[in-house]
Amino acid sequence: MKQLLRVSEAAGLALHAMALLAGKEDQWRSTRRLAEALQVSERNLARVMWQLKKSGLLESVMGPRGGYQLAKPGARISLLDIYEATEGRFPAHACMLKKRACAGKNCILGDYLEMANHQFRQYLAGTKLADFKDFHKAFNLGRA
Repeated sequence: MKQLLRVSEAAGLALHAMALLAGKEDQWRSTRRLAEALQVSERNLARVMWQLKKSGLLESVMGPRGGYQLAKPGARISLLDIYEATEGRFPAHACMLKKRACAGKNCILGDYLEMANHQFRQYLAGTKLADFKDFHKAFNLGRA
């Protein structure tokens, strides 16, 4: 059975990379180290990190001791902030189906999809990066 709710690769990378950075807010982490820890493409992660920086969630420094760190404390960054930095505004009312078959009227699933969409948004909005301060401990990040 396929999943009803899916998160894009970019949003998934952003959420996981930011959770890693939240564990050591005062340390700079390179894209290479983060990509190795997450076992993902460095190139794809670099694009996502640029989006997060552009949205004001990350700071960056160039050079061998550089990298990325959170632009503000993890307690002030919600998962919704991260999601919207990569995906755009989370729609208030949207069908979760890839292709709407009912033209928005008389959905066979009733209001379940809208309710699930609302619950997911509420979870993202109410969950802060600080909630994942120990997430990094499961990964080998080395020094940089």
